[in-house]
This record gives sequence, C-alpha cells and structure tokens, in this order.
Amino acid sequence: MSIRATFHYFQGMECDMYSFYRNPKLLFTSEYFKNLSCEAKVLYGLMLDRMSLSIKNRWFDEEDRAYIFFEVEFQMKAGMDILKELEEFYAGKRNRKIGC
Repeated sequence: MSIRATFHYFQGMECDMYSFYRNPKLLFTSEYFKNLSCEAKVLYGLMLDRMSLSIKNRWFDEEDRAYIFFEVEFQMKAGMDILKELEEFYAGKRNRKIGC
C-alpha cells in the first residue's frame, strides 16, 4: 500500500502562520542580559525585524548606520517604558566591550 502526501496551497492570510520574528538566543541565555525584561528582549527582536526593511530602503545616516522607523503601536505608558528600558540598557553598556 502506497501513501501519498497531499499538499494544499495557502489561501489568504494563512501564509502568515509560518512567519516568525527572529530574536537572538543570547538575549535569553547570557548572564549579560539577565536584568533586561522579556518584554524588552521581544521588542528588540521586533526592531531587528524592521531593520531588514531599513536596509532594503537604504535608510542610512551620515555614518552609514542603518536606522529604523518603528511605530510604537501600543502608545500606552507600558510600551514607552519598555522602549526606555532598552535605551537605558544600551546607554549603560555602549562604552563597555561586549563579549560573548
């Protein structure tokens, strides 16, 4: 007896079921990032996803650094607090050498 697999085409928005955000594993496994909240780590992953759009559109500053346009869709206080947490974490670490 032969079993034959049947594959169906995705319809409408079904293809989004297999779209994923990438998040660096290091954010969750390294002691270096242990004080950063899960929400801030996820936000960082969302911002990385937006970076591909920035590169595609060639959005670079005068020093050739890619920048993103990222609308904070949740304009409530909690959303802004998470963004501020990321900014403060980065500001406190940018003058140190980061090792993996």
